[in-house]
Amino acid sequence: MNVLVAAADYSEDIEVISIRDVLSRAAIKVTLASVEESKHITLGHGTKVECDALIGDLSAKDFDAVLLPGGMPGALHLSNCEALKKILHEVRAEKKLYGAICAAPSVALAAMGLLDDVETVTCYPSFETKLPPTVKYSTNAVVRSGNCLTSRGPGTAIYFGLAAVSILKSPDLAERLSKALLLDQTKEMDDVRAIM
Repeated sequence: MNVLVAAADYSEDIEVISIRDVLSRAAIKVTLASVEESKHITLGHGTKVECDALIGDLSAKDFDAVLLPGGMPGALHLSNCEALKKILHEVRAEKKLYGAICAAPSVALAAMGLLDDVETVTCYPSFETKLPPTVKYSTNAVVRSGNCLTSRGPGTAIYFGLAAVSILKSPDLAERLSKALLLDQTKEMDDVRAIM
């Protein structure tokens, strides 16, 4: 099991770190890939990260899922990356999981045409107006529509990771992780359970 997490300068710190952390706790290999010219990126609040790879060196066939953090203008950098767009379209065509959180559902996925056949999504509240008119907006912490997984923002990043674990590994493992993280009694975890 290998998940690609694409990141850029100014991606949201909490989202990048939380997604990678939760997936790693589930024994899912995470490849953090930079869409910039260097593996060294600086996230939106100053966290410096060395990515595992450059996005242009990777192929969709090597991944079971692709997840995008939000943050601005990081999500715009993701949206403008042709190599990432190609990978995401191939992943979607192969009916693998793809997803985004915060600004990235509207700024990246929508701009890349990856929400055209998606029924319902969520995103950071101020970005809901940038979603395609054919998409229903939800205020749930996490939303799954087919193979597309979306979430609202930094405060829901762990739940986004748990939802991916539930889909890629098992709902039972996601439940065990939520208990270990002291999140099993929250309303947001109920949103995760709703997609299991």
